[in-house]
Amino acid sequence: MTSRVEELLAENEALKLRLKTVSKEKADLQMAVSLIDRIASATKKNDVVSVILEILVTAIGGSNIAVYYEADGKWRYTDILGTKKWLDDIDCGLVRDVLSTGEFRKENESELSKLSIPGYPRTYETWGYPLKVGEDVFGAVRLQGMAIKHAHYRSNIDPFIQYSSLVLYHEISNVKTLQTAYRKISLARDRLQESEEKFRQLIENVNKVFWIRDARTNDLLYMSPNFEDIWGMSIRKISEDTDSVIDAIHPEDRSMVAYKFQRQNLSKAFELDYRILRPADGTVRWIHEKNFPIPDKSGKIYRRAGVSEDITERIQMEAKLRQAQKMESIGNLAGGIAHDFNNILFPIVGMAELLLDDLPAGSQARENAREILTAGLRGSELVKQILSFSRHTDQEPVPVKIQQVLRDVLKLCRASIPADIDIREEIEPQTRQVMSDPTQLHQVAMNLITNAYHALEDGGRITVRLDEVVIESDNPDTFSLAPGPHARLRVSDNGTGIPADILNKIFDPYFTTKKKGKGTGLGLAVVHGIVKDYSGDILVDSTPGRGTIVTVYIPIAEQQGSQIEDAELVCTERGCESILVVDDEPAVVRLERLILERLGYRVTAFNSSTAALDAVESDPWAYVLVISDMTMPNLTGDQLTRQIHSIRPELPVIICTGYSERLNLDAVGDIGVKGVLMKPIVRSDMADMVRKTLDAT
Repeated sequence: MTSRVEELLAENEALKLRLKTVSKEKADLQMAVSLIDRIASATKKNDVVSVILEILVTAIGGSNIAVYYEADGKWRYTDILGTKKWLDDIDCGLVRDVLSTGEFRKENESELSKLSIPGYPRTYETWGYPLKVGEDVFGAVRLQGMAIKHAHYRSNIDPFIQYSSLVLYHEISNVKTLQTAYRKISLARDRLQESEEKFRQLIENVNKVFWIRDARTNDLLYMSPNFEDIWGMSIRKISEDTDSVIDAIHPEDRSMVAYKFQRQNLSKAFELDYRILRPADGTVRWIHEKNFPIPDKSGKIYRRAGVSEDITERIQMEAKLRQAQKMESIGNLAGGIAHDFNNILFPIVGMAELLLDDLPAGSQARENAREILTAGLRGSELVKQILSFSRHTDQEPVPVKIQQVLRDVLKLCRASIPADIDIREEIEPQTRQVMSDPTQLHQVAMNLITNAYHALEDGGRITVRLDEVVIESDNPDTFSLAPGPHARLRVSDNGTGIPADILNKIFDPYFTTKKKGKGTGLGLAVVHGIVKDYSGDILVDSTPGRGTIVTVYIPIAEQQGSQIEDAELVCTERGCESILVVDDEPAVVRLERLILERLGYRVTAFNSSTAALDAVESDPWAYVLVISDMTMPNLTGDQLTRQIHSIRPELPVIICTGYSERLNLDAVGDIGVKGVLMKPIVRSDMADMVRKTLDAT
């Protein structure tokens, strides 16, 4: 019985102990669950660390508890004493050991501890727990001042630390993810801003206009700033009034632009050129536009974009190029026939000179011969002017009698202008000469009369007046001119006139009110430039419906030169030497022979360059001079010269030509040519050059 009681008592004690243990385990478990619930409620990294510290110090005490974790390449340190700092390196050996091994570590602090907390025994330890997820150790918890009696808490601290690791790791990972995402977003934003800035700089600095419109509503979505510079309109205005862009298109091009947009398949890109009238100043600008669709992801066109470019300068350069090509073609044509014209004029001039020698003074026949000579020399000058004009080169200004230029121009105009236009001339014969290039003066008169003709659509009257006036310093109409005598040329018509709003633009290059094919708009600009070059001025007075008067002032030349009015040239240079003459034109050869023989020379003449060469080969010393045409079949003048000099190097040669552009003076000089005579050759010029050449040998 006694043993049974003892057994029951022992069992009862065991049950009490078991109950006590279970109660303690239950309490510990409840504490752990409570701690885990609290840490789970923390939502930020710093909050998680604070909760970990708070729970640990509340549950198990300790003199200090600190949490280490890595973030942004550094170590973050936080403890229950309120210390928070960033560390480049871990300052605790125990923590370093925990981080390197990933295992729990402890060390006995005993008397070596720097901690001195009243009431705490000196027998305590420092514990180190790793903060890790799997094998990834990212931090540690250090618990200082842990009394040995607390050792039984380790079984509860372990799962808490593990769970804390998961929560803190999650927060750190979220922060890293957010930081990475933020960095990526920031980088993308910076790149976008950089790209937008580059695009803005490109858009604003390229001389083009970029625009985008809604394909359905035609609303303007974007227009680059250059639009305002090129079109002379504000972007705000066209945003509010779409039709204002259409209104700015040149009236003659408006229907073409509308037709293009209506006829083009708007699902494809297309290009067009058109003109605009800038509302700001009324100037005409040429626009080249590229228009293309923008589809959405489904392929439906939802926007249209375009690039517009001011191509005015290019159009002007193309016009200049076409003009230059046309002038080059005219020059080639003129050069091609100049030789033939001068070959025709040479016998006329030469024979007229010979007739003057043969006819008695005062006779009508002699007077007629003198008129023939004068006309021939004028024809020669006209050929020179045509060549100069076609080459578009300037000559040195010389005294020019405008009366003769006007007569020549009027002859050309009367031949080309319709008969229903009456051309009247009121030319004062006493008007003195002006200093100018005759070709440019011819161009001035021709342009003014042509412009007047274009203003007369259904016939009318053109009046050309020339007189001499004295400009006074106080005359407001001619304030730009220097005081003194001026030639005044007036060309008036009773045509359509020029509207007042464009009168100040008529001297602008390429500005024209003429229909296509009626002119480039260069005429008055050229006239203005020429007149200004000669210190003159040009004035325009026009009334719409009544006509226009264009007045040109050019200063009278201080030194008056001679004119070809009454040609009779005296020749005094003579000789008796033997000369060889060669030209493929029989009339020219005959004339040269007559001229030279009358001057006393002995002449042997040939119509063939090869025959002339044979004569030199057969008797190289029979001649003291060779006069050769330049353009001949078989051997040209320069080729013949080389052949002759291969036989007799010192034999002098004079070249005759009807077109100087075909003759390289330096080149012929290098092969021993002693002089060049331009056809039609005046007898005195030939006599002078022949005598000088012979005297120099």
